[in-house]
Amino acid sequence: MKKIILLFVLSLAFNIASAYYYEFTITQISGKSINDAGEWTDWSEWEDFSGKVTLDTEKEKLIVYASETLDFDVYDKIIDNDADGEGSNILQYSCVDDEGNKCLFRLRNSRDGSMQIYVDYDTFSVVYQVETNSNMHTLFSNYYAPNSNKTTTH
Repeated sequence: MKKIILLFVLSLAFNIASAYYYEFTITQISGKSINDAGEWTDWSEWEDFSGKVTLDTEKEKLIVYASETLDFDVYDKIIDNDADGEGSNILQYSCVDDEGNKCLFRLRNSRDGSMQIYVDYDTFSVVYQVETNSNMHTLFSNYYAPNSNKTTTH
């Protein structure tokens, strides 16, 4: 009986601890930028890419592990249903990167089940295609309440 109680307590502690940390596997990358005429270019073709993104909601940190490690501090979060007009759920994180530049980090869960992570700066944007996994679904279900269209937290 003591073993069952111990296993239950350990399982509960693991679930509580892991509720703040999410990891996503990157499979492809695309980008766009502002051209010389001051207009956004089209998105580049998808390229195979290997990396991962971690989100620690307790520490308010986003980290991209790719050819180099990119570290972002979150200072605001916006939860927006149907922000793209296509029925997608989007979590937006206003961030500062490790060089002090502000950017917007968007996690997009599309109606078709695909998932992307966007990093938007003033002059360029990068989008990562990520593997669909339970982490992304858990993250979105933790933030989306029924009949909620937009929520801002600080």
